[in-house]
Amino acid sequence: MLFFATDVPSVGYRCFWLVPKSPETPMNQGFEPKNDLICAHLFRLYYTISGSRLDVNTNRKNSENWEFENQYLRVKVSGETGDLIEIFDKVNSREVLTYPGHQWRLFRDQGQYWDAWNIDPNYHKYPLDSPQLESIEFVEKGYLRGRLRVFKRFNNSRFCQDYVLSIGSPILRVECRVEWRENHVLMKGYFPLSINADLLSYEIPCGVMERKTEPQTNFDKSKWEVPALNWGSLSDGNYGVSLLNDCKYGYDFKPDEIGLSLLRGSLWPDPKADVGVHEFSYGIYPHLGDWRQGETVRRGYEFNQPLQVRVLELSNVGITGGESCRSFLGFSASNFVLMAVKRSHLDHQTWIIRGYECQGSGGVLEFENSLGVQVNYAVNLLEERVGVFDRKMQPWQVLGLAISGKTGSDEVT
Repeated sequence: MLFFATDVPSVGYRCFWLVPKSPETPMNQGFEPKNDLICAHLFRLYYTISGSRLDVNTNRKNSENWEFENQYLRVKVSGETGDLIEIFDKVNSREVLTYPGHQWRLFRDQGQYWDAWNIDPNYHKYPLDSPQLESIEFVEKGYLRGRLRVFKRFNNSRFCQDYVLSIGSPILRVECRVEWRENHVLMKGYFPLSINADLLSYEIPCGVMERKTEPQTNFDKSKWEVPALNWGSLSDGNYGVSLLNDCKYGYDFKPDEIGLSLLRGSLWPDPKADVGVHEFSYGIYPHLGDWRQGETVRRGYEFNQPLQVRVLELSNVGITGGESCRSFLGFSASNFVLMAVKRSHLDHQTWIIRGYECQGSGGVLEFENSLGVQVNYAVNLLEERVGVFDRKMQPWQVLGLAISGKTGSDEVT
């Protein structure tokens, strides 16, 4: 079952009820749905999303392009190669990709002493054939989500690539499953973009780094691939494209292109380290401005930490305390990222909230909660008291707060 979950609050939950729709069903007698209820039966989902829908073009021959779109993006995949050849930003009326579009490319990668650690810096001089298309078809064509599945093959390896576009999302998600059987082969994904950027911005732990897209010194040129966490982004100041990932962290870059290392085939120290099935996803997110204006940090966390669904039996609904929607913790600043809520190892009557300022701009942070707790003081990374919390965040600050029940009891539990 698939439905569109809206207005789920910060560090909290919202209940969506699955109820009988047929008027003749006894359980449905006298029941009037409210705004926060999703009404469905086994074969059809009823919902309202502000006049939006997902369109799929199914009128085509096998050699023609495959297209689908939502209110944000129009996507086109080649029927001859299975490559992504077009993403059109409908909101800002501009093309996102340039020719030849998003491709997987393979290279010979060998000769490094530390085989499993180092990529041959001259790998681009040794290109191999590209994976060849086997089949392409829509496996989902619903109102809420479209999924175009592409199968390819290279030597003994087989590739499954799903292009996924969901209603209400400005991100094209690409979900991949690869049966990898190659040795000394590097596979990278390339994204040629319709912008020209001076800097690549990419996420590091509790911060963001920048690298020149046209390095001038040998020192800068040696940083031809950088380790990013959730995302890397190129922007010309007016428009940008962020590439999100869920487990692939090696980014390379040009002023108008991002590359992402996906798979390798090292033989030492373990000749079978990379052999087998790999599953990974990445997302293409076009937006106005740079990564700050596009809220790319937030999009990266949403990509990696989606909403968790818990199905409750009717007898267990009481665990919500009768509330259909509740936020346990809230923070006034959109540039504060919550990293952890844990019991203090120094005092078990105290809990620690830890997070960081994610845009390099500082600000004021107000703490809200429905747990009956209060902030006692600020702490360092060792959870030692460092002073009073004055509600101010410094740029890129990693902030720790000690909280406890207002009466001093362990109410957080």
